[in-house]
Formats: sequence, C-alpha cells, structure tokens
Amino acid sequence: MADAARTSRLTENKRRCRARQKEYVADLKRRLADTRAQGISATIQVQLAARKVAAENECLRQLLRLAGFDDDEIDLWAQQEGCGTKPDGTASGQIREGQGLRCDVCGWLQEIGRPREEIVRVG
Repeated sequence: MADAARTSRLTENKRRCRARQKEYVADLKRRLADTRAQGISATIQVQLAARKVAAENECLRQLLRLAGFDDDEIDLWAQQEGCGTKPDGTASGQIREGQGLRCDVCGWLQEIGRPREEIVRVG
C-alpha cells in the first residue's frame, strides 16, 4: 500500500511539474510577443519622429533661404561640429525671453559676412 501511495504522489508531482513548465513556457511566449510588439511600436515612433524632424529642418531651411541665405551657407553651418551645441548637448547660444543676446549663430553670421544682429525671442 505504501508503494501505491508513493507512486500516486510521484505521478501527481510530475503532473504538477509539467503544468508549471507549460505555464512558464506560455508566459515566456507572451512576454516575447509583448517585447516584439513594443520594439515594433518604438521603431514606428522613431520613424515618425525622424520624419517630423526632417520636415521641420526643411521648413527651417526654407525660412533661412527667405532670409537670404543660400544652401551652401546653410550646409556650412549644419556641418559644423556640434552645430550650435555645447559638449553636454545644451544650446551654446542661450536666448532669453525679452532680452537681446548674441549667440554662436551671430558669431557665425559675422564670419561669413552677414550682418550681426541681436536675437530676441518673441514670447
């Protein structure tokens, strides 16, 4: 009788172990699917952000062209290392609301022979 109880207990333990394994594998598959979906979503968001930046850059280029800059001058500025930023990523020419302040752009304008004007942020 003890052998029958022991065999029954072992059989039940094996059944529970297989059920836990099956549940664990199913959970891993769900997590993998969720992670893939998040990766796809992130990729789409990055692509949308890149398109937005490209569109904004084109608008800014058009604005600079209207202000009298040619594509060579715009490209020259855009190709500078840092392109108007400090090593820590912050803007090198700070523009404070209501105050005129010369910035790196003004220095660059002077270097290429454009009139140097104060930049005032309109709030």
